[in-house]
Amino acid sequence: MKRNITYKAILALLALAAATGAGFLIYRSAEGFGLSVESRKEIGFSVSKVSEIKRLGQWEFVSVIDEEIVDTVRRRPLYQDDRLTCIYYGKLSIGIDMSKTNDDWVRVSGDTVWVTLPQPTLLDDNFIDEARTNVFYQRGKWGGNAREQMRRSAEEQMRRFALTPSNLQQASTAAENRFKEIFTTLGARHVEVTFHP
Repeated sequence: MKRNITYKAILALLALAAATGAGFLIYRSAEGFGLSVESRKEIGFSVSKVSEIKRLGQWEFVSVIDEEIVDTVRRRPLYQDDRLTCIYYGKLSIGIDMSKTNDDWVRVSGDTVWVTLPQPTLLDDNFIDEARTNVFYQRGKWGGNAREQMRRSAEEQMRRFALTPSNLQQASTAAENRFKEIFTTLGARHVEVTFHP
């Protein structure tokens, strides 16, 4: 019985050696034909996915809340001057308007995606909250034209306050990080984000 077990063990070793040899020959043969096996990761998005991202419209990355006081005086010789002082409140949204992207705003090569975005900008010109506009002081009668000029003055002050190089850079950095995250999730190994003028 011991001899029978030894005989079976020798047969098993011979079979293993034959299988190993056959595998080696197949590998060498395939190598001769230039065949190779590699793992390839495809970027998992299509033109429709890119269009879907673009259709999302405006992306807010920085929000600035501001309060401005605007004062105007109307001189009246021999009388007390008329004066109107108003307080304006506004919320200014800074971000990317996807409608301003070029047709080739996304380019793909291998596992790398190049994304070209428009510069961050003010997303909505109607940022003053009219319901919260408050007349702080008024002497004399003031018509619609004077109030409209004051409102425009408040808008300009708010723009200067919000659209600073620092806030625009913060919006650019946030946009870059967000789009890198999106396209990395879709399968890109490398994502390069730039901004066109």
